[in-house]
Amino acid sequence: MKGGWNLDKRLPVGFLAGLLIQTAGVIWWASKLSAVSAANSTEILRIQARQDRMEANITGTYERLARIEANQDNQLALMQEIRQSLVRR
Repeated sequence: MKGGWNLDKRLPVGFLAGLLIQTAGVIWWASKLSAVSAANSTEILRIQARQDRMEANITGTYERLARIEANQDNQLALMQEIRQSLVRR
């Protein structure tokens, strides 16, 4: 034989079984890692969408708060006018 590969009968069956088990373990680990990575990517997208909705709600809340403050200022000015008109009497 010229430099070709040869499976010798002296190679222990335990060694081959161990090698096959390790190979299967590495393949299983890599597929599990890929599944976890995909699940994490999906979760990140879900969290980003939730954060976007929350930021939109916060913006709306700030706008409503600004309107409430403006209404309160107007009511305060109106009350002061009423008070001054009562004091003048």
